[in-house]
Amino acid sequence: GTEVKIREYGLSPSTLKPGSAVKMSGQYYVMAPGGAQDVKVTETRTVSYFDPSENKWKDLGAVDQNLTAALGTRRAEGNFDLPNDVPEGRYRVTLKVSALGQSDSATQEIVVKKS
Repeated sequence: GTEVKIREYGLSPSTLKPGSAVKMSGQYYVMAPGGAQDVKVTETRTVSYFDPSENKWKDLGAVDQNLTAALGTRRAEGNFDLPNDVPEGRYRVTLKVSALGQSDSATQEIVVKKS
């Protein structure tokens, strides 16, 4: 059947200062039976913040990237900058890959410290 699987996913560095750049890298594959060639894939990146006052994670937002890709293995890479005024604390970035009615996700945590 159809399979979507994230094989590796990571963020670096894992501890950083406000205003720093974060590098995301991952690898996933999309497999499907039959003669399917190119398929529509959605890569979603969601950022969450751990609110210690409520002891729970809060979603800060998500960004979808829609693309058409051949079946097989694909890299998901990108960089993003943290705002200079981002509060210290724990954040997590989740990569979700969806195609052909299937999806998989992986989460990596980063820590923001001012010093």
